[in-house]
Amino acid sequence: MKAKESARTSDTLSRLLTLSGQILTKKKSIYQYEQKIETIITRANAQLK
Repeated sequence: MKAKESARTSDTLSRLLTLSGQILTKKKSIYQYEQKIETIITRANAQLK
């Protein structure tokens, strides 16, 4: 029984690590889009002045 629980725990932690990496990648992507949007807004505001 312990071996099965250990294998399940290992599998769960492995999946958690994978998901954590995917979340980090998505957050970086979102941040890059936010930076682009900020640049566009700054340019638009400059043109309106």
